[in-house]
This record gives sequence, structure tokens and C-alpha cells, in this order.
Amino acid sequence: MILSKEALSEIAFGCIETTEDPDGFFSFHRLTKHQRDHLDRRGFTPRQYATAGVFLEVHGAVKRLSFSYDLSLGSSRIYPYADVCENGKLKKTVTFVMSPLTGTFSYEPEESGRLTVWFPNLMKFRIKDVEIEGDYSPGKRERKVLFAGDSITQGYDSVRPSLSYANRLTEYFQMDPLNQAIGGDILDPGNLDPELPFRPETVFVAYGTNDWSGEHDFTARSDQFLYKLKRILPDASVYVILPIWRGEAVGAERNGMTLDDCREVLRRTALRYGYEAVNGKELVPHEAELYADDRVLHPNEEGFGYYAANLIKYLESRGFQK
Repeated sequence: MILSKEALSEIAFGCIETTEDPDGFFSFHRLTKHQRDHLDRRGFTPRQYATAGVFLEVHGAVKRLSFSYDLSLGSSRIYPYADVCENGKLKKTVTFVMSPLTGTFSYEPEESGRLTVWFPNLMKFRIKDVEIEGDYSPGKRERKVLFAGDSITQGYDSVRPSLSYANRLTEYFQMDPLNQAIGGDILDPGNLDPELPFRPETVFVAYGTNDWSGEHDFTARSDQFLYKLKRILPDASVYVILPIWRGEAVGAERNGMTLDDCREVLRRTALRYGYEAVNGKELVPHEAELYADDRVLHPNEEGFGYYAANLIKYLESRGFQK
């Protein structure tokens, strides 16, 4: 039996709204309409429609999960891949057909338990005609977490979506995530929607590398963003991750500031609002081979492994538990 919109919404994580499009496909939105429109005005379309951090999850004795899919651009990357995990173990990376950008997916699990299908982080991924054979119940995740950041938090350049640092963190702590990161973005308070229908216990804010290379007042922007975040989510535990190492930034200045200067501004601003500042410069080793591009800006999957492992170690040292 094909799942209804309501049944599909129960097994879809990482989104705040599931909508049915005129062609019968379902879209999964990780940002509110207000946020999507704001990003469109700022010239970020179609990045706000990428399915970063979105996944399906069920528990039980599933015999087969299948659906039709449709892929379209959601970033400057074309990574048409999804990951299938069983009980937290990556079992298969699926490469979707690129021409045309539609097709069918079918998977028969080897084990009973928790089945997770991670959608592409950097493309828009829609599905329809979802069928699940066997006995199952929707996945259950209690701790809600919000990720706000730039391309690194969206998942550039993890080819396999489950291996971005945000998704590894989500999986390790079994959190219910909402990844609102946008490639190329900065600390723009306009991105924050006071009417967001998602109330996270924990927030990770990870900006700064684009702010450093931009031409606006970084000190004012960081203060405005964190001030607004405090007003919207006064009770959330907020971790501000300072920019990770960036190869091309070594010894360089932009607008009279080094990237270390930006880190210090962001650290002081975070502390002023009672937030915890995480030294991102220590999360990924300063080795070019752990990055995917010539700019030594976006970690590859190995680099994201260090990012996630060191961040998990830091969080656990602060009492953050599964």
C-alpha cells in the first residue's frame, strides 16, 4: 500500500513540512516559507530547497522499502547520492539516475531493526509512491537539534550524505535534526524566523568563513544574529562553532581581518550571550588532503570524520549525552 502524506510525514525527519506537489511528488522543507522567500530575495535559490539532513527512518522487520524519485539542483554541486543505513551502519550508497532525473528506488534490508535512508545534502530530492513491506513503526528521536551555518554544515563536500559532520552528529546522538545551513551564507539575522515551528533543545551555529571573505561589518552581524537567536530560543543550549581551518586563509587578511580575528570576534560575542564557543580550528587537522577542493575550504569525508569525532569528544566532555 502506498503511504499517505500523513504516514510519510511520520517517518520523515529533518524537515518541518511535507508538501504534495501538483505532479504527485512530495517535497520536504527544512526552512519555513518566510526563510525560503528571504533567501530567494538574497539570491540563494535553489539552495534553500536542498534536502540537507533529511531522512526516512522506520523500526521493525521491513522486507522492502521503495519509492519513485525526482532530483533537481540544490547547490553548486551535483551529488545524486543517498545512503541506506541499517541499525546505524552504512550498508549502501545509491547513485541515482541523472538523465532523466527521475527513477525508482527499492531496497531490501538484511537485518531487522532501524532502517534509515539519508537524502542528498546538496540536491533537492522529491519522492512519491512510497511503499514499505513488512511490520514497522516510525522512527523515534527525542532530542531536537537545529544546525545553522554555511556550506560546510550543509554538507559540502561529503559525497555520501550520511558522512557530513552534521549527519554523523545526528546519528551518534540519535537526534531529531533540522539542518538550515545554506552554502555561501553568512550570519544574516534575517535567516532566523521567530515563527519557526521547531523548538530545539540544542543549536549549533557554524558561520564565519564566508563572513571573513565578505565585505560587511562582521562584528555587528555576529551580534545581531546571536541577539535575535537568543530572543527566539531563549532556553536552547547554543554551541557556536568557530570557523575550522581554511588553507587559503593562512597568513591572509580580508577587510583588515585575519580569520583568527573573526574567530575571536565570534568567540567574544558568543560568550556575551551565554553561549559556548567551540574552537573549530582544532576540529579538523590542518592537512590539505582532508579537504576536497583546491581552496582547502570544504572537508572531504575523511575530514568530516575528524570534525565529527572531535566535536563529539568535546560535547561529551561537557556532559552532552546520548
